[in-house]
Amino acid sequence: MLNRPDNESSSVRGRLFFQPDFSLRLWGIAGYEKNNYALGQVEQAYDIYGYGLRWQPTPRTTLEYEWEQRFFGEAPRFNFSHRTRLTSWTASYSKDDSSYQQEVLRIPAGSTAPLLDQMFLARFPDPAQRRDAVDRFMRSTGTPASLTSSLAFYSQQVLLVESLQGSVAILGARNSIAFAASRSRSSTLTQTPPGVPADILLLAGSVVEQESYGLSASHRLAAFTSIGASAVRTYSRAEDPPLPESKNDFYTVTLSHTVSPKTTAFGGASYSRFESPGSPTAHARSVFAGLEHRF
Repeated sequence: MLNRPDNESSSVRGRLFFQPDFSLRLWGIAGYEKNNYALGQVEQAYDIYGYGLRWQPTPRTTLEYEWEQRFFGEAPRFNFSHRTRLTSWTASYSKDDSSYQQEVLRIPAGSTAPLLDQMFLARFPDPAQRRDAVDRFMRSTGTPASLTSSLAFYSQQVLLVESLQGSVAILGARNSIAFAASRSRSSTLTQTPPGVPADILLLAGSVVEQESYGLSASHRLAAFTSIGASAVRTYSRAEDPPLPESKNDFYTVTLSHTVSPKTTAFGGASYSRFESPGSPTAHARSVFAGLEHRF
Protein backbone atom coordinates (compact mmCIF):
# COMPACT_ATOMS: atom_id res chain seq x y z
CA MET A 1 0.00 0.00 0.00
CA LEU A 2 1.41 3.37 -1.06
CA ASN A 3 1.19 6.32 1.31
CA ARG A 4 0.63 9.82 -0.01
CA PRO A 5 3.83 11.81 0.63
CA ASP A 6 3.61 14.78 2.95
CA ASN A 7 3.63 18.27 1.44
CA GLU A 8 6.26 20.41 3.13
CA SER A 9 6.78 24.15 2.76
CA SER A 10 8.48 27.03 4.54
CA SER A 11 9.05 30.68 3.73
CA VAL A 12 10.91 33.73 5.01
CA ARG A 13 10.06 37.32 4.05
CA GLY A 14 11.49 40.72 4.86
CA ARG A 15 9.76 44.05 4.23
CA LEU A 16 11.33 47.49 4.04
CA PHE A 17 8.82 50.29 4.61
CA PHE A 18 8.87 53.89 3.42
CA GLN A 19 6.19 56.44 4.33
CA PRO A 20 6.48 59.65 2.27
CA ASP A 21 3.16 60.95 3.58
CA PHE A 22 0.87 60.25 6.53
CA SER A 23 -1.71 58.75 4.16
CA LEU A 24 0.67 56.67 2.02
CA ARG A 25 2.96 53.77 2.92
CA LEU A 26 5.18 51.91 0.43
CA TRP A 27 7.26 48.77 0.94
CA GLY A 28 9.51 46.32 -0.82
CA ILE A 29 9.52 42.56 -0.24
CA ALA A 30 12.37 40.06 -0.45
CA GLY A 31 12.69 36.50 0.77
CA TYR A 32 12.66 32.86 -0.22
CA GLU A 33 10.48 29.78 0.12
CA LYS A 34 11.03 26.04 -0.02
CA ASN A 35 8.57 23.25 -0.84
CA ASN A 36 8.35 19.77 -2.32
CA TYR A 37 5.14 20.35 -4.28
CA ALA A 38 6.63 19.11 -7.57
CA LEU A 39 5.91 15.39 -7.64
CA GLY A 40 8.97 13.17 -7.31
CA GLN A 41 11.31 16.05 -6.49
CA VAL A 42 13.05 16.88 -3.27
CA GLU A 43 12.46 20.19 -1.55
CA GLN A 44 13.37 23.11 -3.84
CA ALA A 45 14.04 26.76 -3.00
CA TYR A 46 12.49 29.74 -4.78
CA ASP A 47 13.07 33.48 -4.49
CA ILE A 48 10.28 35.79 -3.34
CA TYR A 49 10.26 39.46 -4.29
CA GLY A 50 7.64 42.14 -4.69
CA TYR A 51 6.24 45.44 -3.49
CA GLY A 52 3.16 46.90 -1.84
CA LEU A 53 1.37 50.09 -0.97
CA ARG A 54 -1.29 51.23 1.49
CA TRP A 55 -3.21 54.44 0.83
CA GLN A 56 -5.60 55.89 3.39
CA PRO A 57 -6.78 59.28 2.08
CA THR A 58 -9.34 59.56 4.91
CA PRO A 59 -9.93 57.64 8.16
CA ARG A 60 -12.91 55.99 6.44
CA THR A 61 -11.24 54.82 3.23
CA THR A 62 -8.36 52.35 2.86
CA LEU A 63 -6.81 50.82 -0.25
CA GLU A 64 -4.03 48.24 -0.07
CA TYR A 65 -2.21 46.45 -2.89
CA GLU A 66 0.62 43.95 -2.75
CA TRP A 67 2.38 42.03 -5.53
CA GLU A 68 4.79 39.13 -5.16
CA GLN A 69 6.65 36.76 -7.44
CA ARG A 70 6.13 33.26 -6.05
CA PHE A 71 7.03 29.71 -7.08
CA PHE A 72 3.77 29.45 -9.06
CA GLY A 73 4.08 32.88 -10.71
CA GLU A 74 2.55 36.26 -9.88
CA ALA A 75 0.62 36.58 -6.61
CA PRO A 76 -1.29 39.88 -6.39
CA ARG A 77 -3.49 40.89 -3.44
CA PHE A 78 -5.89 43.82 -3.30
CA ASN A 79 -8.13 45.10 -0.49
CA PHE A 80 -10.47 48.09 -0.42
CA SER A 81 -12.77 49.29 2.35
CA HIS A 82 -14.91 52.39 2.77
CA ARG A 83 -17.50 53.34 5.34
CA THR A 84 -19.97 56.12 5.90
CA ARG A 85 -22.19 56.78 8.89
CA LEU A 86 -24.72 54.15 7.77
CA THR A 87 -22.90 52.01 5.18
CA SER A 88 -19.85 49.80 4.81
CA TRP A 89 -18.23 48.72 1.52
CA THR A 90 -15.48 46.15 0.95
CA ALA A 91 -13.79 44.56 -2.07
CA SER A 92 -10.84 42.18 -2.32
CA TYR A 93 -8.89 40.06 -4.78
CA SER A 94 -6.15 37.51 -4.19
CA LYS A 95 -4.19 34.77 -5.90
CA ASP A 96 -2.34 32.39 -3.61
CA ASP A 97 -1.58 28.76 -2.87
CA SER A 98 -3.77 26.96 -0.36
CA SER A 99 -3.29 23.76 1.63
CA TYR A 100 -5.57 21.71 3.85
CA GLN A 101 -4.49 23.59 6.98
CA GLN A 102 -5.08 26.98 5.32
CA GLU A 103 -8.55 25.93 4.13
CA VAL A 104 -9.51 24.98 7.69
CA LEU A 105 -8.44 28.39 9.08
CA ARG A 106 -9.58 30.51 6.12
CA ILE A 107 -12.28 33.13 6.79
CA PRO A 108 -15.22 32.29 4.50
CA ALA A 109 -15.98 34.63 1.62
CA GLY A 110 -18.80 37.04 2.42
CA SER A 111 -18.24 36.95 6.20
CA THR A 112 -20.52 39.51 7.85
CA ALA A 113 -18.46 40.12 11.01
CA PRO A 114 -15.62 42.07 9.25
CA LEU A 115 -18.21 44.10 7.35
CA LEU A 116 -20.07 45.05 10.54
CA ASP A 117 -16.76 45.68 12.30
CA GLN A 118 -16.02 48.42 9.76
CA MET A 119 -19.47 49.92 10.24
CA PHE A 120 -19.17 50.04 14.05
CA LEU A 121 -15.62 51.45 14.00
CA ALA A 122 -16.69 55.06 14.63
CA ARG A 123 -19.10 54.11 17.42
CA PHE A 124 -16.74 51.72 19.21
CA PRO A 125 -13.05 52.63 18.72
CA ASP A 126 -11.98 49.97 21.24
CA PRO A 127 -11.57 46.60 19.40
CA ALA A 128 -12.95 44.52 22.30
CA GLN A 129 -16.06 46.68 22.71
CA ARG A 130 -16.58 46.70 18.95
CA ARG A 131 -16.31 42.90 18.78
CA ASP A 132 -18.96 42.59 21.52
CA ALA A 133 -21.20 45.08 19.69
CA VAL A 134 -20.92 43.08 16.46
CA ASP A 135 -21.71 39.83 18.30
CA ARG A 136 -24.77 41.37 19.98
CA PHE A 137 -26.04 42.78 16.69
CA MET A 138 -25.66 39.45 14.87
CA ARG A 139 -27.41 37.53 17.66
CA SER A 140 -30.27 39.99 18.09
CA THR A 141 -31.01 40.33 14.35
CA GLY A 142 -30.31 36.76 13.26
CA THR A 143 -27.65 37.94 10.81
CA PRO A 144 -25.85 34.89 9.29
CA ALA A 145 -22.12 34.49 9.79
CA SER A 146 -21.56 34.40 6.02
CA LEU A 147 -23.57 35.76 3.08
CA THR A 148 -21.95 33.58 0.42
CA SER A 149 -21.19 29.89 0.26
CA SER A 150 -18.17 28.31 -1.40
CA LEU A 151 -16.91 24.75 -1.53
CA ALA A 152 -13.72 24.29 0.49
CA PHE A 153 -11.46 21.47 -0.74
CA TYR A 154 -10.17 19.61 2.31
CA SER A 155 -7.58 17.73 0.29
CA GLN A 156 -3.95 16.77 0.81
CA GLN A 157 -3.20 18.34 -2.55
CA VAL A 158 -2.05 21.96 -2.79
CA LEU A 159 -4.29 24.32 -4.75
CA LEU A 160 -3.84 27.61 -6.56
CA VAL A 161 -6.86 29.71 -5.56
CA GLU A 162 -7.85 32.95 -7.28
CA SER A 163 -10.72 34.75 -5.53
CA LEU A 164 -12.67 37.98 -5.98
CA GLN A 165 -15.29 39.21 -3.52
CA GLY A 166 -17.24 42.31 -2.59
CA SER A 167 -19.85 43.25 0.00
CA VAL A 168 -21.96 46.17 1.16
CA ALA A 169 -24.06 46.70 4.29
CA ILE A 170 -26.58 49.39 5.16
CA LEU A 171 -27.64 49.93 8.78
CA GLY A 172 -30.66 52.01 9.79
CA ALA A 173 -32.49 52.69 13.03
CA ARG A 174 -34.79 49.65 12.67
CA ASN A 175 -33.69 47.98 9.45
CA SER A 176 -30.46 46.57 8.05
CA ILE A 177 -29.54 44.96 4.75
CA ALA A 178 -26.33 43.38 3.48
CA PHE A 179 -25.28 41.94 0.13
CA ALA A 180 -22.18 39.97 -0.83
CA ALA A 181 -20.86 38.34 -3.99
CA SER A 182 -17.80 36.17 -4.54
CA ARG A 183 -16.11 34.28 -7.32
CA SER A 184 -13.23 31.80 -7.08
CA ARG A 185 -11.16 29.62 -9.37
CA SER A 186 -9.23 26.66 -7.95
CA SER A 187 -6.66 24.53 -9.75
CA THR A 188 -4.25 21.87 -8.53
CA LEU A 189 -0.54 22.60 -8.03
CA THR A 190 0.39 19.06 -7.02
CA GLN A 191 -0.25 15.67 -8.56
CA THR A 192 -1.36 12.37 -7.09
CA PRO A 193 1.47 9.80 -6.91
CA PRO A 194 1.00 6.57 -8.89
CA GLY A 195 -0.92 3.96 -6.94
CA VAL A 196 -2.49 6.48 -4.54
CA PRO A 197 -6.26 7.10 -4.96
CA ALA A 198 -6.86 10.52 -6.53
CA ASP A 199 -9.28 13.10 -5.19
CA ILE A 200 -12.47 12.89 -7.23
CA LEU A 201 -12.73 16.57 -8.16
CA LEU A 202 -9.04 17.41 -7.99
CA LEU A 203 -7.31 15.45 -10.72
CA ALA A 204 -4.00 16.78 -12.03
CA GLY A 205 -4.63 20.04 -13.87
CA SER A 206 -8.32 20.21 -12.92
CA VAL A 207 -10.00 23.62 -12.60
CA VAL A 208 -13.13 24.34 -10.56
CA GLU A 209 -14.99 27.68 -10.64
CA GLN A 210 -17.56 28.89 -8.12
CA GLU A 211 -19.84 31.93 -7.90
CA SER A 212 -21.94 32.85 -4.89
CA TYR A 213 -24.42 35.63 -4.10
CA GLY A 214 -26.04 36.35 -0.76
CA LEU A 215 -28.58 38.82 0.64
CA SER A 216 -29.57 39.36 4.25
CA ALA A 217 -32.17 41.74 5.74
CA SER A 218 -33.46 42.33 9.25
CA HIS A 219 -36.18 44.43 10.84
CA ARG A 220 -36.57 45.34 14.52
CA LEU A 221 -40.15 44.59 15.52
CA ALA A 222 -39.75 45.84 19.09
CA ALA A 223 -37.02 46.99 21.43
CA PHE A 224 -35.73 43.44 21.98
CA THR A 225 -37.29 41.49 19.11
CA SER A 226 -36.10 41.27 15.49
CA ILE A 227 -36.91 39.23 12.40
CA GLY A 228 -34.32 38.42 9.76
CA ALA A 229 -34.21 36.64 6.42
CA SER A 230 -31.36 35.59 4.14
CA ALA A 231 -30.92 33.97 0.74
CA VAL A 232 -27.77 32.47 -0.79
CA ARG A 233 -27.24 31.05 -4.28
CA THR A 234 -24.06 29.25 -5.35
CA TYR A 235 -22.99 28.03 -8.79
CA SER A 236 -20.21 25.47 -9.19
CA ARG A 237 -18.70 24.12 -12.39
CA ALA A 238 -15.58 22.31 -13.51
CA GLU A 239 -13.70 23.65 -16.54
CA ASP A 240 -11.11 20.93 -16.93
CA PRO A 241 -12.34 18.25 -17.08
CA PRO A 242 -15.69 19.83 -18.07
CA LEU A 243 -18.63 18.91 -15.82
CA PRO A 244 -22.22 20.26 -15.75
CA GLU A 245 -22.89 23.33 -13.65
CA SER A 246 -24.62 22.75 -10.33
CA LYS A 247 -26.77 25.23 -8.40
CA ASN A 248 -27.35 25.36 -4.66
CA ASP A 249 -29.94 27.63 -2.98
CA PHE A 250 -30.35 28.25 0.75
CA TYR A 251 -33.08 30.36 2.40
CA THR A 252 -33.72 31.03 6.07
CA VAL A 253 -36.04 33.14 8.25
CA THR A 254 -35.19 33.77 11.92
CA LEU A 255 -37.06 35.43 14.77
CA SER A 256 -34.81 36.56 17.65
CA HIS A 257 -35.62 37.94 21.09
CA THR A 258 -33.04 39.30 23.51
CA VAL A 259 -33.97 37.98 26.95
CA SER A 260 -31.00 39.58 28.72
CA PRO A 261 -27.64 41.10 27.69
CA LYS A 262 -26.17 37.58 27.63
CA THR A 263 -29.21 35.50 26.62
CA THR A 264 -30.97 35.31 23.25
CA ALA A 265 -33.91 33.11 22.24
CA PHE A 266 -34.40 32.35 18.57
CA GLY A 267 -36.43 30.23 16.19
CA GLY A 268 -37.03 29.95 12.48
CA ALA A 269 -37.16 27.83 9.36
CA SER A 270 -34.80 27.08 6.50
CA TYR A 271 -35.04 25.57 3.02
CA SER A 272 -32.29 24.38 0.70
CA ARG A 273 -32.28 23.02 -2.85
CA PHE A 274 -29.51 21.47 -4.92
CA GLU A 275 -29.76 21.07 -8.70
CA SER A 276 -27.31 19.37 -11.06
CA PRO A 277 -27.96 18.20 -14.65
CA GLY A 278 -28.41 14.47 -14.83
CA SER A 279 -29.25 14.11 -11.12
CA PRO A 280 -32.53 14.38 -9.19
CA THR A 281 -33.11 17.73 -7.48
CA ALA A 282 -32.47 17.47 -3.72
CA HIS A 283 -34.58 19.43 -1.22
CA ALA A 284 -34.22 19.91 2.54
CA ARG A 285 -36.50 21.73 4.98
CA SER A 286 -35.96 22.37 8.67
CA VAL A 287 -37.51 24.17 11.63
CA PHE A 288 -35.27 25.18 14.52
CA ALA A 289 -35.43 26.87 17.91
CA GLY A 290 -32.83 27.54 20.54
CA LEU A 291 -31.61 29.52 23.50
CA GLU A 292 -28.12 31.01 23.52
CA HIS A 293 -26.44 32.15 26.73
CA ARG A 294 -22.93 33.50 27.20
CA PHE A 295 -21.17 32.99 30.52
